[in-house]
Amino acid sequence: MSLEEIESLRRENRRLKAQLDKIHQAGSLHVGYRLGLTTTESVFFSMLMQHDFVSRTAAYDRLYGDRDEPVQDTALDAHVVNLRRKLASRHVEIHTIYGEGWYIDAGVRHKILSRWGNVDDIVEAGRTIRGG
Repeated sequence: MSLEEIESLRRENRRLKAQLDKIHQAGSLHVGYRLGLTTTESVFFSMLMQHDFVSRTAAYDRLYGDRDEPVQDTALDAHVVNLRRKLASRHVEIHTIYGEGWYIDAGVRHKILSRWGNVDDIVEAGRTIRGG
């Protein structure tokens, strides 16, 4: 097997792993459609709820890791801006550590979970709810 074939298989393996992660999330997470989140926003919000801190690298890998073509860094920033706007009415603030990543205060996460239930009750893949 040539090096080119091996690299092609590695790319395909990464793409399939990322798709499997998304399928797992779609089946086990419930982002409330009341918030009007897109699939990408739903996955990112889920990450923020499950972790004390989400690095840019982790978010990029989870959201865009299965794509063959690179995605501009500004795409991720645009999703964060949109998610902040949608969560503002729920008094949920996404904090930024410039150049590093994002987090939601642990106290706020606790309030969300106590009010809305566990993450599985909060996050549902947008395509499941909206059929797209």
